[in-house]
Amino acid sequence: MGYISSGVEGYVTDRATGQSIQNANVTTSTGTSVFTNEYGYYYFPHFSDAVFNMGCTAANHSNWSRTGIQLVNGIVKVINIKMS
Repeated sequence: MGYISSGVEGYVTDRATGQSIQNANVTTSTGTSVFTNEYGYYYFPHFSDAVFNMGCTAANHSNWSRTGIQLVNGIVKVINIKMS
């Protein structure tokens, strides 16, 4: 049986309006970061099984963070981020 990588994906939205947030910077404690697209979507592919932290920053919004995120081999975890 071969190794299947895990991943993290989701949408970044404004908590009050529900509008997508474009160009939000989503980071992980593993040193990777991505910017959301025009729909507020982000995706981190190819994670190994791990426990890590995530953060998100966007203009005119408070910073967001979550600790202790655990991935399981082969699963893409969905983490939707609602920013204030």
